[in-house]
Amino acid sequence: MAATTTRTPIGNEHIDEFLDDVHGLKSDGTYQTRHSDLKNFYGWMQDNGHDDVTELSARDIRKYLIWNDRQGYAPATIQSRYMSVTMLFKELSGIYDVIDEDDNPMENLDYMSVSGLMEGTKKTDDDPDNVVFVTPEEVNMMCEDAPNPQHRNQLILRILFQTGVRVQECRDMKLEHVDRDERSIQIHSQKTDDWRTVWWQPGKVDTLMAMWVDHLRDTHSPAAESDHLFLTNRSEKLGKSRIQEMVRDTAKRAGIQSVLYTDPAGKDHHRITPHAFRHGHCVNAVRNDIDIAFVREHVGHESIETTKRYLQFKEEEIRDAYHRFDTA
Repeated sequence: MAATTTRTPIGNEHIDEFLDDVHGLKSDGTYQTRHSDLKNFYGWMQDNGHDDVTELSARDIRKYLIWNDRQGYAPATIQSRYMSVTMLFKELSGIYDVIDEDDNPMENLDYMSVSGLMEGTKKTDDDPDNVVFVTPEEVNMMCEDAPNPQHRNQLILRILFQTGVRVQECRDMKLEHVDRDERSIQIHSQKTDDWRTVWWQPGKVDTLMAMWVDHLRDTHSPAAESDHLFLTNRSEKLGKSRIQEMVRDTAKRAGIQSVLYTDPAGKDHHRITPHAFRHGHCVNAVRNDIDIAFVREHVGHESIETTKRYLQFKEEEIRDAYHRFDTA
């Protein structure tokens, strides 16, 4: 039964859209609970300098839950807010498709580290952001073990790492947006509704792109009707879940995949995903002295603060260099 309570906007586009759907589909009680929980959540966001809900990380959600505990809220209240935020991000990464599943902070949140806050059994301290990323060496290993169609999948792996695009942006790439002379691709972000240009480096992508576009792509049945760069023998467009599955399985074939944790629903969360390629691109760019503002523009972060977290890896390199420095 739809809610009859008057809708009251919170002031955030994505949260209000979610609450509008709850109002239309759920009861008054459910709407009032979700509205109260997410009003609290958005208030915390504003107080802590977060303007864009789609840019929040698992660390941010953890901080929010810890803040609730430190404010003295009861475990049942914290659990309700956890569930409301979980449902919000489920829709943002699902039917709304404004973030990728691998960008969903609730999927990346270590549930066991915060479960005590909702059960009244333990407390937890905050810790640094945990960025899970692939290295250039791991990308090379995965390309060696890429499944068929091998050239297509190798090209996907290289593009994910060299451009740092989101998995849905890779899925949506079209032939007309690829400029092989400039080694660039025009990317439309559903997340921001903006266009940006990404570039790949000379070498391996050039060879793979030429082989795929000029020869192998046309051997797939839907090629003549499809304007997408990546397709299958049955579909004019390669699905997002197919890319995610290919990345996870290829890492396993290469012997470098692992399970980070298993959530309460029994779902395994793996270390190497398309989003780990995006992290890897950013880490590699910073380590190679690309200006942080350029990295932000290239990967399409709305906030420079999101990009700045990768600076920790440059600082690690500086630290290690000084530790190796032989002085008197």
